[in-house]
Amino acid sequence: MRVLSLLCFLSVAVVIAVGGVSKEPKKELLVTELADLSVASIPGSTFRLGDVFNEGAADELPVSFVTVSDFSMGVHEITVGQFTRFTEQTGYMTDAESEGWAFVWDGTSWSKEYGATYRKPGFPQTDQHPVVCVSWRDAVAFCGWLSGVTGRTVRLPTEAEWEFAARERGMRPRYGWGNGVPNGNVADESAAARWPNLKIWNGYNDGFVITAPVGSFHSNSIGLFDMSGNVMEWCADSYGPYTAEQKNDPLVRKEDQFKVLRGGSWFNAEPGVRTTARTRLNQSYRGTRVGFRVVVR
Repeated sequence: MRVLSLLCFLSVAVVIAVGGVSKEPKKELLVTELADLSVASIPGSTFRLGDVFNEGAADELPVSFVTVSDFSMGVHEITVGQFTRFTEQTGYMTDAESEGWAFVWDGTSWSKEYGATYRKPGFPQTDQHPVVCVSWRDAVAFCGWLSGVTGRTVRLPTEAEWEFAARERGMRPRYGWGNGVPNGNVADESAAARWPNLKIWNGYNDGFVITAPVGSFHSNSIGLFDMSGNVMEWCADSYGPYTAEQKNDPLVRKEDQFKVLRGGSWFNAEPGVRTTARTRLNQSYRGTRVGFRVVVR
């Protein structure tokens, strides 16, 4: 055990050994307390980004070699409690609050629900649930605030960093829990009981119709929770097609308004929660299936 002197309220750093899945060797994971935000230190490497299983959508191809540098990532998705601390300290109003609505699933489509915000998403949430109804701009504003509070660089993960972490440093798990039966909050039998037309993972019931408190399911082998399901997570990148050339720490910046989200959510079944699956939404989008986690340097 050793102490990292980041700021006076950044406390203890603990080195723990984490068992790998199947034949994976054991890895060491550095976990620090960043205020009340746990972050995992992830050594960088070169990996094959994209649909290495050759079973996904066209925008997951071509597969290419990508190098990512060392980074630290939030062990959990940002919670209601953490986001509320930000808004209370700054007076920040989310896009949903300032414009008066967010997208909510009505059983047949995602429609505007007037009055829906991260405070009142239309279903019960505690401080330990992932924050929802936040736009990309809201997530970036939170990162800017936390950077100022901690003296560290806090930002959204790049798409490459997110996939590298979800795939346990570039290995081959299809989902955030590995390659087997579900172990996360995805579209399931409990959701189908409420919305009979929803495409679900047949025969699976995770016990949560919509969001689950962060960390309700097992982590992956490098200590990250909910990398598949619960809420989709904003990435730093603008959405764009993959290219075949090798890249180092790629970040796609474009003039248009569309950003990448990863991980799928409680609304998604098998295809949408794969570790290589990509989603494209306007940066102003906010809904009950969308949240985020952070990277810290």
